Formats: sequence, structure tokens, C-alpha cells
Amino acid sequence: MNNILNQMYNNSKWHHIILFILPCLLFLNTIKNDFVLNDQMVIVKNQFVNSGISGIPKILKNDTYKGFVNNDNSQIIPTGGRYRPFTLVLFAFIYQIFGANPMPFHVFNILSFALLCLIIYTTMKKLIQRNWPSVAVPVSFVGTLLFAFHPIHTEVVANIKGLDEIFSLLFSMLALNLLLLWDESKKSKWAWLALISFVMAVFSKESAIHFVVLIPASFLLLWNTSWAVSFKRTIPIFIGAGIYLATRVSILGSLIQSSTSKDLFTNPFLKIQGNSIIEASFLEKSGMIFYSFFKYLQLLIFPHPLTHDYYPKQIPLDSLFTLIPMIGFITLGLLVFLYFKFRNQNSFISFLILLFVVPWFIISNYLFNIGTPMGEQFMFTSSLAFCMVIPFILFKYIPKYIPKYIPIASIFVATLLFAYSIKTVSRNLDWANDYQLLSTDIKVSTNSAKIFNSMANNRIEFFKQSYNPEVSKQAMADAMADLERTIEIYPRNLNGLYLLGNVSYMNKDYKKSVENYEAYLKLVPNNSDVIKNIQVAYRELGRQMAIKQIELPKAADYLFKSLKIKPNDPRVLEAIGIVYGSNEQFEESIDYFNQAIALDPTNANIVVNLGNTYYKKGDRITATECMKRAYSINPNLAETLAKVSKDFF
Repeated sequence: MNNILNQMYNNSKWHHIILFILPCLLFLNTIKNDFVLNDQMVIVKNQFVNSGISGIPKILKNDTYKGFVNNDNSQIIPTGGRYRPFTLVLFAFIYQIFGANPMPFHVFNILSFALLCLIIYTTMKKLIQRNWPSVAVPVSFVGTLLFAFHPIHTEVVANIKGLDEIFSLLFSMLALNLLLLWDESKKSKWAWLALISFVMAVFSKESAIHFVVLIPASFLLLWNTSWAVSFKRTIPIFIGAGIYLATRVSILGSLIQSSTSKDLFTNPFLKIQGNSIIEASFLEKSGMIFYSFFKYLQLLIFPHPLTHDYYPKQIPLDSLFTLIPMIGFITLGLLVFLYFKFRNQNSFISFLILLFVVPWFIISNYLFNIGTPMGEQFMFTSSLAFCMVIPFILFKYIPKYIPKYIPIASIFVATLLFAYSIKTVSRNLDWANDYQLLSTDIKVSTNSAKIFNSMANNRIEFFKQSYNPEVSKQAMADAMADLERTIEIYPRNLNGLYLLGNVSYMNKDYKKSVENYEAYLKLVPNNSDVIKNIQVAYRELGRQMAIKQIELPKAADYLFKSLKIKPNDPRVLEAIGIVYGSNEQFEESIDYFNQAIALDPTNANIVVNLGNTYYKKGDRITATECMKRAYSINPNLAETLAKVSKDFF
């Protein structure tokens, strides 16, 4: 048994086949998935990508989301600025050939992830080989398998937009591999290829910049080179980083576009105090960061439950000196201690600690605001360290204490891979479409204002397309509940207030509609769409109260607010006429009805109301003339007029 297992763990030829095929099979059920979430921003509604090859010059000259922002001005530009043209260029090529068909995009993602697994295996094997030749192959093989199967990666692979993460790590690892070849062969062609590869990495996603630290560290810790040699071997990486940073500044205008946003959706380090929104303190910011750090560790060890949404207030804004943030902080301190402890004793452990901590620090929100407390995709590179440390311990340390350890290690690895595969395959199905993902993750992200807002948006779109009255009614009721929850979590959620105003209006709850529009306008007084909507909501609320003769002074107040916004609205003038008529102020009522008729002379209902007012006033002759006039405008009113005006004829 040991011999068979040893052959399995050390057969590099078969490893390459296995490590390409298994990731493809694992994510095969994503190929029927739709475009989801940010796929809209980078593909479906990105006019540069939709232009195919002809859109590439604009992709290269603009922020990554510029094409989408131009196409949908209601959306918010993510904080920090994004310049990731390489993946968008590829999307443009695929769109040129296949159009808005998600399947080819998903297939490309899967193949790219499988290729990444091969690059990881080859590179890690080469890194380990120099100091630990006996375990280099099995550790690299099992570690890469764990990486391929880990459920935390479903967001990157199942979401087409995640190609930027895949390429960022793929080309960074390839660059490291090429630099190792350069060191071995001393042939400069490998250095040039490494430069090209790293340029592709950072132009895929800027977070690849952490390899400026990790690559020299790999030479120092794993290849036992001097500082001078490590620096020399990393020069192509520094040049590639410089090329990217210079290009980024020329395109975006600055290196880092730090956020000054006062919106919790783009700046998680805000808190509401009374009517004000203020920046969190350093300790509160640190508390959220280390709470996220703890959560990352938990998901790596036990990847359940998973969600795409960790937006405020899913991650609490607590002080660093509360339990979970402090555990995260102490854990980081322990990792730093272990780095120095193993620096000379077992440098591979030290390297893996760097591989975990450095990429995390880049996305931790300490250096710059990334717009969200955390996200599973941000652990893509750091997770590689976790996946490699498990087999290294199994094959390097366990044999010292357990004889014939290989069957035991194999059972452990097989069990872990099986559990991972079940979770990954099932999680892939959650990414089938926006509704499926949101309706699943909303059960996990119960304190996220963003996911309830997104779910409401999705339900409203479904309502617009549904032809089933009962289903539509339920969709709107659910949307209302989602919007009320998002406002409960984040009362200053502008989009939520706007949508809740709209949905309330559609449900004829005009009072709630007015309340939400007014709350919106307190925050943004000059939004023309909201002003237009509140004018109609004021009108209908006032009209409803006038007809039911409820709180007539307040009804008049709403109607005059509506009239102030739109002075020539005949329906408002008519409703004011109804209010005055109900108060037996007939002259004022008649005056407003006449103003309404002058603006809308073909509206028979206004003429009927005018006739009723004359009738109440005692002028039956004029009332009769009005009813005849209404009938001549709209003969279909005959039955109604016969009931309400039988005394007139």
C-alpha cells in the first residue's frame, strides 16, 4: 500500500494531467450559469466590452468600470479607482466572437483556473526542491489539489469577473517560475519573459503588486540567495510594477484614489450619530479589520457558510478591544512570531506566513479603502499558503512521530478533498443567476444593507417582466420587506429610500412613498428624479385624502406642495378643487376646477366634479350644462352620469 501511495504522490507526469482535469470537472456545472453581479459591470452593460475589438482602445484609456458608468449613471463608481484592462480586453475578444452568451466566458474561466493550478504546482515544486527534495513533489501536488478544491474559490471561478484574480495569481506565479529558471540557467530570455508575465499580472489586477515582496522573499528564504542576488533576480518585477504604476497614474490621475465617500456602501468605516455620519476611530477601524481577519481564517479552516456579501453592517464596527477582533489581532501576532521562529529552522513555513499575510495586508483596508470590509475573493492568493502548509506538515513533520504515516495522511487528504468538492459543486449552483445567489446569500448576510437592497432590485425587475398578477403581487410585497430591512440597517441608503418610495407608490401606499422621498431629499435635495416622483406622490396622497375626506387641511398641504413643484398639473388643481368643495368653499373649488379644465379640456371627470360643485352650491342650471358637456366629451360616462346626476336632467 505504501509503495502504491508513494508512486501516486511522486508521479509528476500524472500530476499534470490530474491537476488540469480535476479543476475542470469540479467547476463544470458553472458553464450553464448566467452573468452574475459584477459581470454586468465588466461585460453585459460595459459599452466598451460590448463594442468588441473596436472597444479595446477605450478599455486601455479608462478606468475599468468607465464603460459601465457611462451606460448606467445611477450606479456608484467603486472607491479607490480600478485599472485592470487586460481581462476586459479578453472579454472584448470573447464578446466579439460569441456576443452576450455567458457559456464561453465561463469555459474560459474554468480553463484559466485549471492552467493556474498547473503553474502553482510547477512553481511550488521548484521552490521546495532545493531544500526539501524528498517532499517537494507530494507537498506541491496535494497543496495544489487543496487549492483547486477549496470552496472559498467558488466566487472567483464561478463569477466571470473573477478572471482578474485568476490571471493576477497565474501570471505572478509564472513570473516567479521564470525568474527561478533565470537563476538556474543565467539566460536573460527568462528575465524578459518574467517581466512580460508580471506586467500581465498587474494589468489584470493591481493586487499582484504584493509579489514585489513575495518574489525576493522566495529567493531569500527558499533558495538561500544573498540580498544582492535576490534583488537582482527581482529587477524585472520592479520594472513591471513601475510600468503599471506609471500607466495607472497617467490614466486615473493618481496612484491611489482614496475614498472621501460618505456612503456606507463605498466606505465601511463610517458610523451614524444622530443626523450626522462620521468616520470611525482608528480602534474601531482596526476592530473591523481584525474581525474580518478572524473571519478569513475561519472560512479557510471551515468554509461554511459562504456568501458574496460582507458589506455593512454584516461585519460589525467594533473596537479592536472586543473579543473576535482581539483574537484576530493575537493570531496575526502569533504568525509574525512564527515567521521569525522558523526563519532559520524551517524557512518554508516562514515563506508561507509571508504568502498569507502580505496579500491580506494589501486588501486589509489599512493601506487604502477597498470599499468593503472583506470578500472571499480577496483570499485567493493568501489561501495558497493555507493549502500548502497542510501537506507540508503531513509529509515533513508527521513521519517523525507516526510510522507508516502515508495511509493515514492519505485518508485525511481524501476526506478533506471530498468535503471540499461537495461544498464547491453545490456552491457553484448558487452562482447560477443573480436571483439564485441573492436569495441564497441573504440567509447568511442577514445584517448587510447591500444584499437586501440588491434583492429588492432583483424582485422589482422580476415584477416588471412578470405577467402573473399573483406572482407579481408577491414579488412587490417581498421587495417592500427587503427595502424596509435595508433602511432599518442603513437609514441613509439613498437607493433603498428611492426604491421604497417607488414600491410604496406602486402599492398605492402614498403616505409611505412620500415619507421615503422626503427622507431622500433631506440627504440629496436636488435629485430631479426624486423631485419628479414626490410631486406625483404628494398629489395622489392629497387626492386620496380629499376623496375620502380625511384630514382635509393636511390633504391641502400635500396638494399645494405638489402644485409648487409642478404648477400646471391639472390633476393637482382638480384635487384642490375637491378639497375646497368638501369644505363648502365653492367659489375656490370652482376656480381650481376651471384652471384644471383649461389645462386639460378633454378630461370629462374634471367637468363632472365641476358640475357636482355647482349642484352643491345650488346652481342646478350650470350643473346640468356641465354634465351635458362631460357627456359630449366622453359618451362612455353615460351610465355613471345617469346615477350621479339624474336630478340634473
